[in-house]
Amino acid sequence: MLVNNAGAGAWRFLNEAPASDVSFCLGAPYVAAALLSREFAPKMIRSGKKSSILAVQSPAGLLAVPGATSYVCARWALRGLHESLVQDCYGSSVNSQMAVFGEVSSEFFSTNAGAADRLPLIAKWLVKPILTPEAAAVVAADQIESGRAVVFAPFMLRVVAGLNHLCAPAVRALVVATSSVSSADFARGA
Repeated sequence: MLVNNAGAGAWRFLNEAPASDVSFCLGAPYVAAALLSREFAPKMIRSGKKSSILAVQSPAGLLAVPGATSYVCARWALRGLHESLVQDCYGSSVNSQMAVFGEVSSEFFSTNAGAADRLPLIAKWLVKPILTPEAAAVVAADQIESGRAVVFAPFMLRVVAGLNHLCAPAVRALVVATSSVSSADFARGA
């Protein structure tokens, strides 16, 4: 199995981020996952053994969050990689899977000053309870074992993903309405 779990990036409006941040945010998760998958997926297919490539994803990979442009784009790129690998590995013994976790008790928010403040209120509600790394690992292990393509933890992320699929404009409006930043902040360079 290959677990693509790298992630990085500050939550900034595009005009707040130095040009280097745009590339940096894509480096992990997307570029790291793409290069590892490029190296290992063909070998996994040739082995003929049941194998999994798991992309560990943020909710920002399903629904954009205001004021986190490069981070969101990198997460959507990881989602695109997962979807592409589903197609590329179709009919083989390799299963591309994606686990979408709310907040995991890691150092992400403590090392990305201001990111937690930019979470829309709806997102703060959806990511509860905060998962421990161990709890996230159990969810991921269960997913790999079951072969499910996508899992969400906590459960409310699944509900919102379904609502977003059915009525994206309404969910988008809810995210914007509960956000602590706005287009005026973007225009000012927050």
